[in-house]
Amino acid sequence: MGYLAGTRTIGDAGFDRWEAQKRTAVAFYEALGAFDQSANQEQLAELLASEFIDQRLDIQQTLGRTDFMRAAAQEARTFPQRQLVPVSMSSDGGWVVVLVKTVDAAPGRFGGIPLPASEQSRRELLHVQDGRIVGRVVMEESGSMLRSLEPVLLRVADAGTQTLKIERHDFDAHASERPIFRSDTLIAVDVGRFSMLVDGTEHALEAGESLPIPADRAVSISNVSDVPGRLFALFAAPIEQPAVDAGANQLIHAAPGVAVSIVGQTEHFVPGGPCLIALPGFAIMAPGQRLPAHRTTGYELILPTSGTIEVGSLYQDVLLTDSERQWQEELPFASIELGSAVAAPPDSEITATVTSQESATFWVFTVESSSGCSSSSG
Repeated sequence: MGYLAGTRTIGDAGFDRWEAQKRTAVAFYEALGAFDQSANQEQLAELLASEFIDQRLDIQQTLGRTDFMRAAAQEARTFPQRQLVPVSMSSDGGWVVVLVKTVDAAPGRFGGIPLPASEQSRRELLHVQDGRIVGRVVMEESGSMLRSLEPVLLRVADAGTQTLKIERHDFDAHASERPIFRSDTLIAVDVGRFSMLVDGTEHALEAGESLPIPADRAVSISNVSDVPGRLFALFAAPIEQPAVDAGANQLIHAAPGVAVSIVGQTEHFVPGGPCLIALPGFAIMAPGQRLPAHRTTGYELILPTSGTIEVGSLYQDVLLTDSERQWQEELPFASIELGSAVAAPPDSEITATVTSQESATFWVFTVESSSGCSSSSG
Protein backbone atom coordinates (compact mmCIF):
# COMPACT_ATOMS: atom_id res chain seq x y z
CA MET A 1 0.00 0.00 0.00
CA GLY A 2 1.30 3.45 -0.81
CA TYR A 3 0.42 7.06 -0.10
CA LEU A 4 -0.05 9.67 -2.79
CA ALA A 5 2.16 12.75 -2.23
CA GLY A 6 1.80 15.20 -5.09
CA THR A 7 2.83 13.30 -8.17
CA ARG A 8 4.95 10.79 -6.23
CA THR A 9 3.79 7.60 -4.56
CA ILE A 10 5.83 6.53 -1.56
CA GLY A 11 5.55 3.34 0.43
CA ASP A 12 5.35 2.78 4.16
CA ALA A 13 9.11 2.98 4.63
CA GLY A 14 9.23 6.35 2.86
CA PHE A 15 6.32 7.62 4.94
CA ASP A 16 8.03 6.58 8.19
CA ARG A 17 11.21 8.34 7.07
CA TRP A 18 9.25 11.53 6.34
CA GLU A 19 7.60 11.41 9.76
CA ALA A 20 11.03 11.07 11.38
CA GLN A 21 12.35 14.01 9.37
CA LYS A 22 9.35 16.07 10.40
CA ARG A 23 9.92 15.28 14.10
CA THR A 24 13.57 16.30 13.75
CA ALA A 25 12.61 19.58 12.07
CA VAL A 26 10.00 20.43 14.71
CA ALA A 27 12.47 19.68 17.52
CA PHE A 28 15.06 21.93 15.82
CA TYR A 29 12.73 24.95 15.78
CA GLU A 30 11.51 24.31 19.31
CA ALA A 31 15.08 24.25 20.62
CA LEU A 32 16.14 27.28 18.56
CA GLY A 33 13.09 29.29 19.68
CA ALA A 34 13.85 28.74 23.39
CA PHE A 35 17.63 28.73 23.31
CA ASP A 36 17.92 30.62 26.60
CA GLN A 37 17.13 27.41 28.45
CA SER A 38 20.10 25.08 28.98
CA ALA A 39 18.03 21.98 28.18
CA ASN A 40 17.17 23.43 24.77
CA GLN A 41 20.82 24.26 24.11
CA GLU A 42 21.75 20.63 24.77
CA GLN A 43 18.90 19.41 22.59
CA LEU A 44 19.96 21.66 19.74
CA ALA A 45 23.56 20.49 20.04
CA GLU A 46 22.41 16.86 19.81
CA LEU A 47 20.31 17.60 16.71
CA LEU A 48 23.17 19.11 14.71
CA ALA A 49 25.58 16.84 12.86
CA SER A 50 29.28 17.54 13.37
CA GLU A 51 29.56 18.75 9.76
CA PHE A 52 26.49 21.03 10.07
CA ILE A 53 26.52 24.12 7.83
CA ASP A 54 24.10 27.05 8.13
CA GLN A 55 23.60 29.37 5.15
CA ARG A 56 21.76 32.70 5.09
CA LEU A 57 21.19 33.69 1.48
CA ASP A 58 19.72 37.11 2.30
CA ILE A 59 22.85 38.33 4.10
CA GLN A 60 25.32 35.98 2.36
CA GLN A 61 26.58 34.33 5.53
CA THR A 62 27.72 30.75 6.10
CA LEU A 63 28.42 29.32 9.57
CA GLY A 64 29.84 26.04 10.77
CA ARG A 65 28.38 24.17 13.75
CA THR A 66 30.40 25.92 16.48
CA ASP A 67 29.83 29.42 15.10
CA PHE A 68 26.13 28.66 14.60
CA MET A 69 25.73 27.65 18.26
CA ARG A 70 27.49 30.82 19.37
CA ALA A 71 25.35 32.96 17.06
CA ALA A 72 22.18 31.26 18.34
CA ALA A 73 23.10 32.23 21.92
CA GLN A 74 23.67 35.86 20.91
CA GLU A 75 20.41 35.99 18.96
CA ALA A 76 18.51 34.47 21.90
CA ARG A 77 19.88 37.29 24.06
CA THR A 78 18.60 39.83 21.52
CA PHE A 79 15.18 38.19 21.08
CA PRO A 80 14.45 36.42 24.41
CA GLN A 81 10.76 35.82 23.58
CA ARG A 82 11.15 34.81 19.92
CA GLN A 83 9.09 31.85 18.78
CA LEU A 84 9.73 29.86 15.58
CA VAL A 85 6.54 28.15 14.40
CA PRO A 86 6.63 25.74 11.42
CA VAL A 87 3.51 26.54 9.40
CA SER A 88 3.92 23.87 6.71
CA MET A 89 6.43 21.19 5.72
CA SER A 90 7.13 19.05 2.69
CA SER A 91 9.88 16.55 1.96
CA ASP A 92 11.94 15.48 -1.04
CA GLY A 93 14.59 12.89 -0.27
CA GLY A 94 16.66 14.12 2.67
CA TRP A 95 15.51 17.73 2.32
CA VAL A 96 12.64 19.23 4.32
CA VAL A 97 11.10 22.44 2.94
CA VAL A 98 9.65 24.50 5.82
CA LEU A 99 7.56 27.66 5.93
CA VAL A 100 8.45 29.19 9.32
CA LYS A 101 6.60 31.99 11.10
CA THR A 102 8.85 34.11 13.33
CA VAL A 103 7.00 35.89 16.13
CA ASP A 104 8.59 38.51 18.41
CA ALA A 105 5.56 39.46 20.46
CA ALA A 106 7.73 40.78 23.31
CA PRO A 107 10.91 41.88 21.53
CA GLY A 108 14.14 42.55 23.33
CA ARG A 109 16.99 44.97 22.72
CA PHE A 110 19.88 45.06 20.30
CA GLY A 111 22.64 46.23 22.60
CA GLY A 112 20.97 49.34 24.01
CA ILE A 113 18.47 49.76 21.14
CA PRO A 114 14.84 48.73 21.80
CA LEU A 115 13.39 46.61 18.99
CA PRO A 116 9.80 46.81 17.70
CA ALA A 117 7.43 43.85 17.80
CA SER A 118 7.37 41.92 14.55
CA GLU A 119 5.90 38.87 12.86
CA GLN A 120 7.07 37.49 9.54
CA SER A 121 7.37 34.27 7.56
CA ARG A 122 10.33 32.78 5.75
CA ARG A 123 11.18 29.63 3.81
CA GLU A 124 13.97 27.33 4.85
CA LEU A 125 15.53 24.07 3.71
CA LEU A 126 16.71 21.51 6.26
CA HIS A 127 18.95 18.64 5.20
CA VAL A 128 18.16 15.74 7.56
CA GLN A 129 20.11 12.48 7.74
CA ASP A 130 19.71 9.76 10.37
CA GLY A 131 17.82 12.00 12.77
CA ARG A 132 20.33 14.85 12.60
CA ILE A 133 20.43 18.08 10.65
CA VAL A 134 23.39 18.33 8.30
CA GLY A 135 22.53 21.72 6.85
CA ARG A 136 20.09 24.62 6.88
CA VAL A 137 19.49 27.16 4.13
CA VAL A 138 17.49 30.31 5.00
CA MET A 139 16.11 31.36 1.63
CA GLU A 140 14.39 34.60 2.61
CA GLU A 141 14.00 36.78 5.66
CA SER A 142 14.32 40.41 6.64
CA GLY A 143 17.86 40.78 5.32
CA SER A 144 19.36 41.44 8.74
CA MET A 145 20.83 39.60 11.69
CA LEU A 146 21.16 41.25 15.11
CA ARG A 147 23.27 39.72 17.87
CA SER A 148 23.69 41.12 21.36
CA LEU A 149 26.68 40.30 23.56
CA GLU A 150 26.75 40.31 27.34
CA PRO A 151 26.65 43.82 28.88
CA VAL A 152 29.90 44.81 30.60
CA LEU A 153 30.55 47.15 33.54
CA LEU A 154 33.62 49.35 33.23
CA ARG A 155 35.02 51.39 36.12
CA VAL A 156 35.80 55.03 35.45
CA ALA A 157 39.47 55.48 36.30
CA ASP A 158 39.28 59.16 37.32
CA ALA A 159 36.40 61.44 38.16
CA GLY A 160 35.76 64.39 35.92
CA THR A 161 35.78 64.96 32.20
CA GLN A 162 36.15 61.82 30.08
CA THR A 163 36.06 60.69 26.48
CA LEU A 164 35.08 57.29 25.11
CA LYS A 165 37.54 55.82 22.64
CA ILE A 166 37.60 52.81 20.34
CA GLU A 167 40.99 51.45 19.30
CA ARG A 168 41.37 49.17 16.31
CA HIS A 169 44.10 46.52 16.62
CA ASP A 170 45.11 44.75 13.38
CA PHE A 171 47.20 41.60 13.79
CA ASP A 172 49.22 39.70 11.24
CA ALA A 173 48.88 35.91 11.44
CA HIS A 174 50.35 34.66 14.75
CA ALA A 175 51.32 38.18 15.83
CA SER A 176 51.24 39.15 19.53
CA GLU A 177 51.28 42.28 21.65
CA ARG A 178 51.40 43.20 25.34
CA PRO A 179 49.23 46.32 25.62
CA ILE A 180 48.78 48.34 28.78
CA PHE A 181 45.17 49.36 29.43
CA ARG A 182 45.06 52.23 31.95
CA SER A 183 41.25 52.01 32.15
CA ASP A 184 38.81 49.12 32.27
CA THR A 185 38.55 47.98 28.66
CA LEU A 186 36.08 45.94 26.63
CA ILE A 187 37.75 43.81 23.94
CA ALA A 188 35.54 42.75 21.00
CA VAL A 189 36.95 40.32 18.43
CA ASP A 190 35.90 41.14 14.88
CA VAL A 191 38.05 38.80 12.75
CA GLY A 192 40.15 35.76 13.67
CA ARG A 193 40.85 33.66 16.76
CA PHE A 194 42.71 35.12 19.73
CA SER A 195 44.32 33.89 22.92
CA MET A 196 44.28 36.47 25.72
CA LEU A 197 46.34 36.00 28.86
CA VAL A 198 45.11 38.21 31.70
CA ASP A 199 46.92 37.90 35.05
CA GLY A 200 47.96 34.36 34.18
CA THR A 201 44.47 33.22 33.08
CA GLU A 202 44.04 32.32 29.42
CA HIS A 203 40.89 33.21 27.48
CA ALA A 204 40.10 31.98 23.96
CA LEU A 205 38.00 34.38 21.88
CA GLU A 206 36.69 34.10 18.33
CA ALA A 207 34.91 36.54 16.03
CA GLY A 208 31.73 37.88 17.65
CA GLU A 209 32.94 37.41 21.23
CA SER A 210 34.05 39.94 23.84
CA LEU A 211 36.02 40.10 27.09
CA PRO A 212 36.28 42.82 29.78
CA ILE A 213 39.83 43.52 30.96
CA PRO A 214 40.34 45.40 34.26
CA ALA A 215 42.70 48.36 34.33
CA ASP A 216 46.44 47.98 34.90
CA ARG A 217 46.57 44.20 34.51
CA ALA A 218 49.27 42.17 32.80
CA VAL A 219 47.81 41.37 29.37
CA SER A 220 49.11 39.40 26.40
CA ILE A 221 47.06 39.15 23.19
CA SER A 222 47.94 36.72 20.39
CA ASN A 223 46.31 36.01 17.05
CA VAL A 224 46.36 32.20 16.98
CA SER A 225 44.97 31.85 13.45
CA ASP A 226 46.82 31.53 10.15
CA VAL A 227 45.19 34.67 8.73
CA PRO A 228 45.21 38.34 9.81
CA GLY A 229 42.91 39.17 12.73
CA ARG A 230 41.23 42.29 14.06
CA LEU A 231 39.78 43.38 17.39
CA PHE A 232 38.45 46.57 18.95
CA ALA A 233 39.10 47.99 22.41
CA LEU A 234 36.49 50.29 24.01
CA PHE A 235 37.45 52.35 27.08
CA ALA A 236 36.93 55.68 28.84
CA ALA A 237 39.91 58.01 29.15
CA PRO A 238 40.20 61.28 31.11
CA ILE A 239 40.94 64.42 29.12
CA GLU A 240 42.25 67.71 30.40
CA GLN A 241 39.98 69.91 28.30
CA PRO A 242 36.76 69.44 26.33
CA ALA A 243 38.39 68.79 22.97
CA VAL A 244 38.86 65.80 20.71
CA ASP A 245 42.39 64.35 20.66
CA ALA A 246 44.26 65.97 17.76
CA GLY A 247 45.96 62.64 16.96
CA ALA A 248 42.75 60.63 17.00
CA ASN A 249 43.51 58.75 13.79
CA GLN A 250 47.28 58.62 14.02
CA LEU A 251 48.62 55.14 13.30
CA ILE A 252 50.73 53.58 16.03
CA HIS A 253 52.90 50.48 15.54
CA ALA A 254 52.57 48.78 18.91
CA ALA A 255 54.47 45.56 18.15
CA PRO A 256 55.84 43.68 15.15
CA GLY A 257 52.87 42.59 13.06
CA VAL A 258 50.37 44.71 15.03
CA ALA A 259 48.99 48.13 14.07
CA VAL A 260 46.84 50.20 16.45
CA SER A 261 44.77 53.27 15.64
CA ILE A 262 41.91 55.20 17.24
CA VAL A 263 38.88 54.90 14.95
CA GLY A 264 36.14 56.33 17.17
CA GLN A 265 35.93 58.95 19.88
CA THR A 266 33.11 60.82 21.61
CA GLU A 267 32.95 64.40 22.69
CA HIS A 268 33.74 65.13 26.33
CA PHE A 269 31.36 64.11 29.12
CA VAL A 270 31.29 63.85 32.90
CA PRO A 271 30.25 60.35 34.12
CA GLY A 272 27.18 60.27 36.33
CA GLY A 273 28.53 57.43 38.48
CA PRO A 274 31.64 55.38 39.25
CA CYS A 275 30.93 52.93 36.43
CA LEU A 276 29.87 52.78 32.82
CA ILE A 277 27.82 49.96 31.36
CA ALA A 278 28.70 48.99 27.80
CA LEU A 279 26.02 47.20 25.76
CA PRO A 280 27.66 45.70 22.65
CA GLY A 281 25.87 44.37 19.60
CA PHE A 282 26.95 43.01 16.21
CA ALA A 283 24.81 43.36 13.07
CA ILE A 284 24.82 42.01 9.53
CA MET A 285 22.47 43.77 7.11
CA ALA A 286 21.71 43.45 3.42
CA PRO A 287 21.79 46.53 1.14
CA GLY A 288 18.99 48.97 1.95
CA GLN A 289 18.29 47.51 5.41
CA ARG A 290 18.33 49.77 8.43
CA LEU A 291 18.35 49.84 12.19
CA PRO A 292 15.03 50.90 13.74
CA ALA A 293 14.76 54.60 14.48
CA HIS A 294 15.43 55.11 18.18
CA ARG A 295 16.43 57.62 20.84
CA THR A 296 19.86 56.98 22.30
CA THR A 297 19.96 56.28 26.05
CA GLY A 298 23.70 56.97 26.29
CA TYR A 299 26.56 57.51 23.91
CA GLU A 300 26.06 55.25 20.90
CA LEU A 301 29.11 54.35 18.84
CA ILE A 302 28.50 52.77 15.41
CA LEU A 303 31.53 51.08 13.91
CA PRO A 304 31.33 49.38 10.46
CA THR A 305 33.70 46.54 9.58
CA SER A 306 32.54 45.93 5.98
CA GLY A 307 30.30 47.80 3.57
CA THR A 308 29.10 51.38 4.03
CA ILE A 309 26.64 52.72 6.65
CA GLU A 310 24.85 56.05 6.47
CA VAL A 311 23.85 57.30 9.92
CA GLY A 312 20.90 59.67 9.97
CA SER A 313 19.41 62.00 12.55
CA LEU A 314 15.67 62.20 13.10
CA TYR A 315 14.18 65.66 13.61
CA GLN A 316 17.51 67.38 14.24
CA ASP A 317 21.08 67.36 13.03
CA VAL A 318 23.04 65.43 15.65
CA LEU A 319 26.25 67.25 14.75
CA LEU A 320 24.48 70.63 14.92
CA THR A 321 26.20 71.79 11.74
CA ASP A 322 23.22 73.48 10.11
CA SER A 323 20.45 74.82 12.33
CA GLU A 324 18.45 75.91 9.27
CA ARG A 325 17.88 72.25 8.28
CA GLN A 326 17.29 70.73 11.69
CA TRP A 327 13.51 70.39 11.29
CA GLN A 328 13.63 68.22 8.21
CA GLU A 329 12.23 64.75 8.80
CA GLU A 330 15.57 62.97 8.46
CA LEU A 331 19.10 64.21 7.86
CA PRO A 332 22.02 61.97 6.98
CA PHE A 333 25.08 63.30 8.75
CA ALA A 334 27.73 60.65 8.21
CA SER A 335 28.63 57.95 5.73
CA ILE A 336 31.11 55.58 7.35
CA GLU A 337 33.06 52.42 6.51
CA LEU A 338 35.89 50.41 8.06
CA GLY A 339 38.35 52.80 9.68
CA SER A 340 35.77 55.35 10.83
CA ALA A 341 32.91 55.53 13.30
CA VAL A 342 30.05 57.72 14.51
CA ALA A 343 29.50 58.63 18.16
CA ALA A 344 25.98 59.95 18.73
CA PRO A 345 25.45 61.72 22.08
CA PRO A 346 22.70 60.77 24.54
CA ASP A 347 19.09 61.67 23.77
CA SER A 348 19.61 61.75 19.99
CA GLU A 349 17.07 60.24 17.62
CA ILE A 350 18.94 58.33 14.95
CA THR A 351 18.91 55.41 12.53
CA ALA A 352 21.50 53.73 10.31
CA THR A 353 21.07 52.43 6.74
CA VAL A 354 23.28 50.18 4.62
CA THR A 355 24.12 52.15 1.47
CA SER A 356 26.75 49.83 -0.07
CA GLN A 357 25.94 47.39 -2.86
CA GLU A 358 26.94 44.46 -0.65
CA SER A 359 25.89 43.44 2.85
CA ALA A 360 27.43 45.43 5.69
CA THR A 361 28.68 44.27 9.08
CA PHE A 362 29.00 46.67 11.98
CA TRP A 363 29.30 46.92 15.75
CA VAL A 364 27.10 49.12 17.94
CA PHE A 365 28.27 50.04 21.44
CA THR A 366 25.82 51.84 23.73
CA VAL A 367 27.60 53.25 26.80
CA GLU A 368 25.59 54.51 29.76
CA SER A 369 26.42 55.71 33.28
CA SER A 370 25.89 53.20 36.07
CA SER A 371 25.83 53.78 39.83
CA GLY A 372 27.15 50.35 40.83
CA CYS A 373 30.14 48.22 39.84
CA SER A 374 30.45 44.46 40.02
CA SER A 375 33.50 42.75 41.44
CA SER A 376 34.16 41.16 38.03
CA SER A 377 34.98 44.60 36.65
CA GLY A 378 38.11 44.71 38.78
